[in-house]
Parts: sequence; C-alpha cells; structure tokens
Amino acid sequence: KRQIQWDRRSLGGLQGTVQQTSGGVDIDLRHNSKLLPGMVVLLNGGIDGSGTRLEARLPPFRLDREMDLGRFVPAAAGTMVRGTLSASASMGITGAGPAARGQLLIEQGELRQPDRQLSLKGIRLDMQMDDLIQLKSGPRQKLQIETLQFGKLVAGALDVNFQVEHPKTLFIERAAINWCKGRINTAAIRISQGVEEYDVTLFCDRLNLAMVLDQLGAAEASGEGTVNGRIPVQWSNGKLSFDNGFLFSTPGQTGVIQLSGTEVLLSGLPPGTPQHTQLDIATEALKDYTYQWARLNVTSDAKNLLLALKFDGKPNRLLPFAYDQSLGQFKRVAGQGQADFKGISIDLNFTSPLNDIIHYKDLLRTN
Repeated sequence: KRQIQWDRRSLGGLQGTVQQTSGGVDIDLRHNSKLLPGMVVLLNGGIDGSGTRLEARLPPFRLDREMDLGRFVPAAAGTMVRGTLSASASMGITGAGPAARGQLLIEQGELRQPDRQLSLKGIRLDMQMDDLIQLKSGPRQKLQIETLQFGKLVAGALDVNFQVEHPKTLFIERAAINWCKGRINTAAIRISQGVEEYDVTLFCDRLNLAMVLDQLGAAEASGEGTVNGRIPVQWSNGKLSFDNGFLFSTPGQTGVIQLSGTEVLLSGLPPGTPQHTQLDIATEALKDYTYQWARLNVTSDAKNLLLALKFDGKPNRLLPFAYDQSLGQFKRVAGQGQADFKGISIDLNFTSPLNDIIHYKDLLRTN
C-alpha cells in the first residue's frame, strides 16, 4: 500500500498488485481518496510484447454536501460545488507512439458564489476527450444547466455544444438559453487565451417584454406581449458593452403592460412644465396600457445600460388629468380619472448600472 502526495497533501492510499507474468506485467490497483472520502479510482492495465496499456475509471461519486473549491485552488475560494462525478481514461503506448482518451461526466451539479450572486443548478457536462495528450476533444461536446442566476438576471435551460480545440482554445459551436419566457441563441464563437476582444450577437425570440424591463432594472413590470430581435454584445479588455441592440413586437400582435416605480423619471423636472406634464401622463398611462407595437433599443456607455422604449397604444382606464384652458395643457387632478386618451405614443429612456444587473466584474474577479 502506497500513499499519494500532491502539493504537500496526502491524497489517499494506492493498493493492489503489480504482478510480473510470463508475458509481461499486469496492473490492478485501487485508489481510495482521502480528500474526498468515498471516492474510488480503479486502475488496471499491463505491459506486454505489443506495448503498454493503462485504464483508469472513476465510478459515479456523489458529492452530497457542498464543497469549497478553495480547498484545491485558492483562487476559487468561496465557490461552492456539489454533484455526481464519473470519469474514465485509457492510455496506450505502442510502436505507433502514445495515445490517450478520456471521458468526463458531471450530473446534477450545482455551483454557487454567494458573494457574487452567481448560482447554477442542474449542471450536466458530458465531454469526450479524443486526445488527452494534446487535450483535444471531438465536436459537439455538451453542457446543460437547468437554472442560472447572475446578479438580478434569472435564466434557464442553457444548452451549449462546444469543442476543446487546444488547451488554450475553446470553440463554442452553438449556445441557447431560456430567458423571460423566450429563447436566446448565439452564433459560433472561438475563445482563446490571450485574446481580449470578443463580439457575439444574441438572437432573441419571443421574450416577454415586461420581464425584460423588470430584469434589466428599467422598472417593475408585468403583462403579456413578446418582442424579438438581436443584441450585439462586446467584451473588450475586461469591459462588457452593448451596441445598437433592438427588440420589437411582432407586427399585428398587440400587448398589455403594467409599469410601476416610474415616478423616479419625474425627478429633476419642475412640476407644471410641459415636459413634466407629458412624462407624468406617460408614466400614468403605462400603469395599465395596451400597445399596438413596441420597440426597445439597447446600448450602453462606460458604466450603464441604456434602454430606449417606444410604444404606440392607449391606456386601459381614465387617467387623473383634465385639460386646463387657461394653461393650454393637461394638469393632474385629484380623485378619479377624467381623461379618456384614445391613443398615446410614448418614448421613455431608462438607465441601469450595468454591473449592478449582472455583477460581471465580480464574477470575473480572481481572489
């Protein structure tokens, strides 16, 4: 029985037999992990006239209690994981040279970083490494995650096909995710170590507009009605930005939306001015509003997400305004609504701190 040491840590025992035979050597070993009690790795193989072969197998091991990855990688401290892990690998050395293959399967996985508001549940990773020596996989490797939370954003059913082309290059063949009752897809993208700039377009299909506004921090919103479109995203030198993205309602399909918490838009505008009155009517109308069409433009500056929202429709109730002949404009009145607006076109602009929404800087920070 031998003890295995790594980075001044005892990994556990290795026991079994390495036995000489008439044809060569037979290997039959078992490793019982000390770091992860209950985890077993089985090793068998041999050496004969045709070459050397070695096979390793990790039977399904369930980590029922959360474990801090900081135990193994200090930079990952605070990252809590659990799940079921199984793996296998085979290596052979013949006259044609060495060759090695491997497979990794993670099921029912969970990952949390509480201080960074990151939570992944229902992780399933199925990866076949065709060449362990060069660390290359075949195409169409699979990553799936049932639910995800990044800061204030909540999504689900992430489905990614990928290929490890090189130890420093990951090729994302396709990715799709459910968000706001709709679906977002991306085209292929190659991620390489040392490359600091990436451009990817999010293709959005039938997203619930009210949920989009709520999750992006524009306003508290509810309602029915979907939008479609594309949002170009750029990552450059550690900064995330959005460039001329747009989402629009399907032609011929109306929607209903209720916005609250929009009173903040009136701050800074002197009461009684035309600008204040117009915006007051718009925010009041959007408390219950049916739109014929809607459009949302998405851009960003150095720190903020910038949302430009346009509607054409009408409020679903009388509004608390009356026309003042002496002023030549509407003014707010107390009591029940009096003004019946047959149609109102509305333009609103919202600003949300980008990092407050998704905490992307914290997510990518190393300890």
